[in-house]
Parts: sequence; structure tokens; C-alpha cells
Amino acid sequence: MDSIIAQALLALVTAGVVGVIGAMWRFAHKVTRLENEASALRGRIQRIEGEHDKVMDRLYSVAKSRGDFITRESYNRDKVLEQALEAARKNVRPPT
Repeated sequence: MDSIIAQALLALVTAGVVGVIGAMWRFAHKVTRLENEASALRGRIQRIEGEHDKVMDRLYSVAKSRGDFITRESYNRDKVLEQALEAARKNVRPPT
């Protein structure tokens, strides 16, 4: 009788140990999968940030080069020209 109880206890302990190992393996597998997904997303974010920086640098360069061409006189001349065009569209005399 004692050997049957001992065998049953040994079977239960073995099943428990195998169950714990299986649960730990499953948890570790899930963590590894999530780490890989996070790593992939971090890479995508870094590429997006890099592209954003390139675009911002290009826009800054365009704005700076445009600023080199526009002076106060040319800006005012453009405003007068726009006023004349608007007056022509409305078919009235432009202000002088």
C-alpha cells in the first residue's frame, strides 16, 4: 500500500514539475515574441524620426534660401503687385 501512495505522490510531483516547466517555457516564449515586436517597432520609429529630420532639414534649407532672395523692397513690391492684380480682377482702379 505504501508503494502505491509513494508512486502516486511521485507521479503528482513529476506532473507538477513538468507543468511548471511548461508554463515557464510558454511565458518565456511570449516574452521573447513581445521583445521582438518591440524591437521591430523601435526600428520603424527610428526610421520615421530619421526621415522626419531629413524633411525638416530640407524645409529649413528651402526657407533659408527663400529668405536670401526676399528683401523688404521685393516683399513690398510683391504686395503692390498683388493689390494691382486684385483690383484688376474686381475691374477697379488700383490704389496709388
